[in-house]
Amino acid sequence: MMAACRSTEIAPRGSQGTRPRGPLLRIVHVAPNIARAFGGPTEAIAGWARAAAVAGHDVKVLAPHVADEELAWFRRQATGVQVSTFPLRGRPPLLVTPGLYRRILREADAADIVHVHGLLNLVSSLAARAAVRAGIPLVIDPFGTLSAYTFGHRHTASKRLYFALFDRSLLPAAAALHYYSADERAEAERMFGDKVLGRGWVVPPAIPREAETMAPRRQGKGARVLFLSRIDPKKGIETLLEAWPTVLERFPAARLIIAGGGGRDYAASVRARVLQMGARAATIDLAGFLSGEAKRAAFAAADVFVLPSFAENFGIVVLEAMAAGLPVVITPEVQLAPYVRRHGLGLITSREPGSLAEAIDTALTDTELRRRAADVAPELVRRDFALAAVERELLDMYRATLPPRVLRS
Repeated sequence: MMAACRSTEIAPRGSQGTRPRGPLLRIVHVAPNIARAFGGPTEAIAGWARAAAVAGHDVKVLAPHVADEELAWFRRQATGVQVSTFPLRGRPPLLVTPGLYRRILREADAADIVHVHGLLNLVSSLAARAAVRAGIPLVIDPFGTLSAYTFGHRHTASKRLYFALFDRSLLPAAAALHYYSADERAEAERMFGDKVLGRGWVVPPAIPREAETMAPRRQGKGARVLFLSRIDPKKGIETLLEAWPTVLERFPAARLIIAGGGGRDYAASVRARVLQMGARAATIDLAGFLSGEAKRAAFAAADVFVLPSFAENFGIVVLEAMAAGLPVVITPEVQLAPYVRRHGLGLITSREPGSLAEAIDTALTDTELRRRAADVAPELVRRDFALAAVERELLDMYRATLPPRVLRS
């Protein structure tokens, strides 16, 4: 029989950090998934948890069970954090974690904050309800779900019903709503008004730990274009495939690497689409899910990174690409776009195939852009999204939600 809970103490509290500013906080994160294939949200949660732990705070992460190798990976990303996982019950999509909810109720006198990540899933929604029931200040990170794209694409009726039943009442119950970008906050406030107004905080993710020491690529004259993200319709893969023949007209030796995990049905449709491209299919590599050294090698071998997404509430993989010294080609809906534009680290383009092809062409031929991406981007993103910078913003948000008695303790 599987144990009800697996708990791993990674390092003594505060052993790697400095004395925390203000009182020691006891923070509980709830994640719907901590597997690598879950993508940027997992990286973000690990970074926020580690940021507070390194600063000396008491940090726990509660999540559903994952394979042992996935738990080991998450531990490496979230040093100093106690990670506890719980078995899932039920059948997809109605999966619940009763042990996790009981743990939150037991934390009523031992936690200052419960930080729940995600909406529109029962793990997160019921955990948030448990925190409210236990009287613990609740912070909700909606994972970009409070957006027009979420409620306007795929399964819209079921999303709206679920939200009405489980999540709408949680918004006013939260002490704070945590957004990855100012654009995400603005869209949520336009859509949900007084249910979210006045409690929104923007705290971006830290640069992923594996990217902190990534060696920047010295730009050559190659034409290797890398797409690395979840294989999902919202990522714009089909538009990229439509643009690719135009790129090949200018660069006959170009290669497109499409890397990432995703649903089997959609991944199969992408493979079928590639095969339909005839001889051009030989210029496209479907690399599957990459992590660790394989992911680092993909960044090191690439010349340009592209993400023509329909909606990204941040775009952590774009940070990784810039840390690797790559110019990036992204759409305005990737909410790191203002940062990329402000610092001249890539190109912002529409998803129209001709425009996307032209942007990729420019990124491959603009010597100054490639030089700036290689020489400037790694230092910039490691400074602006450093663990210490994120920790300051994160703790400011937490302290603003706490009752005075905690702040005086």
